[in-house]
Amino acid sequence: MRVRIKGQQTLHGKVMAPRSKAYTHRALLASLLSPGKSVIEGALHCDDTQRTLEGIQSLGAKVLVEKTRTISSGITSPTASNRPIDCGESGATLRFLTAISSTSLKTVRLSGSRRIANRPLEPLVKAINALGASAHAVSDASGLEVLVRGPLRGGEVTVRGDISSQFISGLLFAAPSALRDVAINVEGPLESRPYVNMSIDVLRKHGISIEESDGKFRVLAPQKFAPASHQVPGDFSSAAFLIAATGTAGDEITISGIGPYEFEPDSAILKVAPEIGLEVEQNGNSLTIGRREINGFQFDASNNPDLVPPLETIGCFAKGLSEIRGVRRLVYKE
Repeated sequence: MRVRIKGQQTLHGKVMAPRSKAYTHRALLASLLSPGKSVIEGALHCDDTQRTLEGIQSLGAKVLVEKTRTISSGITSPTASNRPIDCGESGATLRFLTAISSTSLKTVRLSGSRRIANRPLEPLVKAINALGASAHAVSDASGLEVLVRGPLRGGEVTVRGDISSQFISGLLFAAPSALRDVAINVEGPLESRPYVNMSIDVLRKHGISIEESDGKFRVLAPQKFAPASHQVPGDFSSAAFLIAATGTAGDEITISGIGPYEFEPDSAILKVAPEIGLEVEQNGNSLTIGRREINGFQFDASNNPDLVPPLETIGCFAKGLSEIRGVRRLVYKE
């Protein structure tokens, strides 16, 4: 595809926000583990979520995709397919399915691209082995392959919190299917904590109980998943680029379909918007963004690494110094 933009442009108008990729991943995963029919309204259709959808089908889910609705019939325990589950370049798919596959009584093979082989997975593999299942990852010039087999026996494990919150989320999805209780100790700060909150929210909708205290998550096991219905919220990770575009080349933009879902991590951009010089008006499920003079700002991205690219762009146009902290984990991201 080739796009040509000529001359100075001014953005103005209305646009519908895409649905949340992070929420779609989690709703699909929970539906796999829930015997019965789960309904997901407004699931995002993109390459990453398609990898997860195909992955849960390989592990035993029956999925019907309609225009705006995805109906998934899950099973009690993941099965194994004859072919590797191709996770492509989706780190979320690889990590979540690696964790969930640790509850299968047959060996599950997952594969990923050369690019994904450079992203961290070893802490999750070690945690799965420590909880009594078997996991092994091998990478070469052609990509990555992971072999996983259960049962997940349970127990206590310690996982670093400053590499990827997806390690914690993946274990939380797998833990209810363990043979006995699971305790997950988080070592150091848990960055991207809002994404773990989203995982817990989805799990609770499927009837799973999770306790937390003093940096430790405790999951009673075994627990049974129940089917649930989901309305996928708008994706602030994507809308953030439209908000940034208003600051750099816009007049006024209205973004619809992006309501106040409290667990949507990158809604944090709305908190820094007034400091930047953006006027934000929320009306139900719509945001209208207008622009004044764009000023330098400060932002801690420890919990919101996906906001760094759009905020960097605004910083290039802002008057004065802009400072974005908490970016160390970006070396682990694509």
